[in-house]
Amino acid sequence: MSKRKPPSSPVDLIGMMIDHAVYQSFAQFTQTEAWSPAVNIYQVGRHLHVCVDLAGVDKRQIDVRIEPGRLTISGVRHAPEPAEIQRGDSGVQMKIHALEIDYGRFSRTLQVPRNVDLDSVHSEYRQGLLWITMPMKR
Repeated sequence: MSKRKPPSSPVDLIGMMIDHAVYQSFAQFTQTEAWSPAVNIYQVGRHLHVCVDLAGVDKRQIDVRIEPGRLTISGVRHAPEPAEIQRGDSGVQMKIHALEIDYGRFSRTLQVPRNVDLDSVHSEYRQGLLWITMPMKR
């Protein structure tokens, strides 16, 4: 068991309390399951439009699979990091005060009507949103 140096001032005490609270908040955090991105689904005429919130995801890391009755979107989002950490600046120390943005593997499966024209589905990724357009057969 290690002994900690007692705080030398109220400011040091507050800093220790914040460090402890942050550590306790994230001590049990483990990335064991895929996270699920938010979606909006619209129908315009005979087209379904699925909008998937994938901010910060490299479009090369996105996989879209469509089959009768099912649409699956999966991939990976890497943890966001400040520029200094990304550049590898030596001597820079990072403390995390909040960690709310999901990262790691993601997956979302949606049921879609069986009359979707599977050969005409297309997608577009713009401004962090994946748009999937699915025409429906008559």
